[in-house]
Amino acid sequence: LKPVSNLVEKYINLAENVHRDEFVDDYLHMETWLNDNIPVPGEIYREWAKYLFQQNLLVKNRMPLGRHIVDLRKITCPLLNLMASNDHLVPCSQTEPLNDLVSSTDKEKIVWPAGHIGLAVSARAQKELWPRAVEWLVKRSD
Repeated sequence: LKPVSNLVEKYINLAENVHRDEFVDDYLHMETWLNDNIPVPGEIYREWAKYLFQQNLLVKNRMPLGRHIVDLRKITCPLLNLMASNDHLVPCSQTEPLNDLVSSTDKEKIVWPAGHIGLAVSARAQKELWPRAVEWLVKRSD
């Protein structure tokens, strides 16, 4: 989805930082993680694209899941909606409406200055965001 970055820039970045052991170690771990995909059957992917993108069934409360239909209005548990401000795969404009679609009364959204992967694995997210998310969860745990 970012062909220049994925096929060219990352190797230039690696070449420029090959002398930095920590950078190379992080690079290799990220590459291993990015390429460790599970095989998804084609029909599953087609259904996912059709239901979520073409027909928008999740938002319409008509998304099939096994023998059930997902109805976001039935979600009443606390909701913490984490979004990455620079996410090119799942933009905030797609995730932010979730807070208004569920019936939860305890809901919070955090927009984090990162991209899709940086939200989960960046050093800053690990130091600042995830402790905040854990604190949010602990306050709501029995």
